[in-house]
Amino acid sequence: MFKQFLKVSVCALSMVVASQTFAAFPEKPIRMIVPSSPGSAFDSLARVLEPELSKYFKQPVVVHNLAGASNMTGTREVVKSAPDGYTVGLISSTHAINPYMHAKMPYDAIKDITPITNLVVTPLIVTVPANSPYKTLADLVADAKAHPDTINYGSAGVGNSLHLATVLLENAAGIKMMHAPYKGGNLIVNDLIAGHLQMATMAIPSVLEQIKAGNLRALATTTSKRLKALPDVPSVAESYSGFDYATWLALIGPAGISDEVRDQWNQAIQEAMSKPEVQEKLAALGLVINTSTPDELAKHIQKDLDENKKLFEQINAGSK
Repeated sequence: MFKQFLKVSVCALSMVVASQTFAAFPEKPIRMIVPSSPGSAFDSLARVLEPELSKYFKQPVVVHNLAGASNMTGTREVVKSAPDGYTVGLISSTHAINPYMHAKMPYDAIKDITPITNLVVTPLIVTVPANSPYKTLADLVADAKAHPDTINYGSAGVGNSLHLATVLLENAAGIKMMHAPYKGGNLIVNDLIAGHLQMATMAIPSVLEQIKAGNLRALATTTSKRLKALPDVPSVAESYSGFDYATWLALIGPAGISDEVRDQWNQAIQEAMSKPEVQEKLAALGLVINTSTPDELAKHIQKDLDENKKLFEQINAGSK
């Protein structure tokens, strides 16, 4: 009888301690690492979420920009932090690209993180100069088929998401164009407007205002459906069934965060994203809300890693 009482008492005490541990988070300011410079889609998203998360947690959530090394500088800061929920960070599609771009990674893209939730997807736009002879995607494809390897397109470097999206478009359409790698998206936009590039597949936040101003022309979106921000622009899938590609932004922590704290973070994001004012701000940025469970994010990252491996094998084979 005494043993049974002792067992029940220990279980009850454990539940109380666990409850107190969970309830105690957070007791101090929280750091959200943004692995890019101010003004990026990363940063814009974090600035929208910052006040909402601070309200939810009743503690300041401080956005810390830590750019460099294809986002790896910021992610490395996250993964080396204590797994207590007080340091989290944003990652993007680049997280599933870097292992194939860098011979030596400072962390494991799966083992060293705690997935929390997907946040948004960033649609990409097949874009040409305003005075381009290409009025439609079909015009571009027809010219590319007639003149292989002559249409030049820009991206933010070999193997980055803008490059991979265009390779997928080439595969779908059965065409081959000339890749011109750049060091940044702003340079691509400038050269597109000036006519030095014939096309580029760009993230919508980078080109939306230029498209609306008439400085660039949008031929197609790479997502499976048309975008609310550009309802008259067809999707690539309307020409090539099943085509669907977008970059994504997600929230992670270091490996080892407790399920309770991880789920509290997930709930905080879900609540913030459900607010109409947040939805309006993100829609104005061209970002599409796409939250998920931690398990769904983990599967999504692994799926991207697997698909990118095949794309890099194709790119490497084509460069030999």
